[in-house]
Amino acid sequence: MATQSIRPNRSLVRIISPATMTTRHGEGQVRDVTGGPVEEVKPSCTFSAPLRSSEHAFCTTEGMPQETDPPSTKTDPGILLCAPPPLVHAGEGADADALRREAADHLARWPALQVMAEALNLLREAGVSWWAGEALCARWPITERLRWLEQRWDLREQITRALTTVTLRDARRRSVTFQAELIEATVDPAVDAQRVEGAFDPRDVVVYGPLVELWEEVMHRIPWDGEMQPALVERLIALLLAQRGAALGTTRPAILSPWQLRTAIDTRAWQAHVPARVRAAVDEARLHKELVSPGAPFTARDELAIATPSVLAANLPLRALRPVFSAAARVMGLEPRVAPTQSQPAPKNDFAAVANDSDVEVTVSTAS
Repeated sequence: MATQSIRPNRSLVRIISPATMTTRHGEGQVRDVTGGPVEEVKPSCTFSAPLRSSEHAFCTTEGMPQETDPPSTKTDPGILLCAPPPLVHAGEGADADALRREAADHLARWPALQVMAEALNLLREAGVSWWAGEALCARWPITERLRWLEQRWDLREQITRALTTVTLRDARRRSVTFQAELIEATVDPAVDAQRVEGAFDPRDVVVYGPLVELWEEVMHRIPWDGEMQPALVERLIALLLAQRGAALGTTRPAILSPWQLRTAIDTRAWQAHVPARVRAAVDEARLHKELVSPGAPFTARDELAIATPSVLAANLPLRALRPVFSAAARVMGLEPRVAPTQSQPAPKNDFAAVANDSDVEVTVSTAS
């Protein structure tokens, strides 16, 4: 029987992340689905040495490899963009160093965790009233937070000591209930809410806590019909576009592309609120690019290089930016319907498709 060669239909373009345009072909290799060459992909972050047992897993760079070369622009096939459920350590009775290494590797492997940790840090630093420690302690009491860390006896002992100044003998055997009762007996959440918040590192919280619930709480508390610090809005938007995470200082896939961010903003809101001088500058840049490079398209990336996150945060109302965060939630898998309840650590050598709105088909005319 003759074999028929089928060529892809170039008139249809599927709007997905470049990461989903690859399939695995053996260890450490990626082949483009259109038949491109195979290239070696090297991880953008590794953890070759343990952290010292006296240090918090995420409060130091000791033991992590220091970058001597410019950050890699390649994506580690083990880094997955969609959100994982809370980490469950595979082995029981592991020592503190092993638990730290596994948690740090898990955080490095999942961009959604890094973005959520950085967002929580930004809210903490901004000190906004709607994300105050008192309200958060009421939303997630100490007992519930310690249950998130039930596998991490070392973190629970550290938190207990920080809040009570009591050093427990044989801390590994202490239960969550005992430690929670000890903290509640010595700490008044109404008075010491900021101390309680500060005792829980956001990076630990996103690795072991309910990620979807945390994201939904942030979205619920943002005053969409009110005002928020423009600097905070700018940093949150930039966080979604960034390809380098502050949580670990490593490269990661951007959560939203410039096109996704731009199309999430209603064009009527754009025309009504983006200053005329900025829109004029975009038009001038478009015409100039067509003059000097007739074959080069003027893309959303070019547009957002002029209408920067700073411009958007200072001029667009929060309500107009809400679809941007909804788009980010879909990309990261932070919608309740896609979040399982439990998982093992992410496998290091599996390549997962990026959840970049891949169910959307867009027909693009190729006719001249």
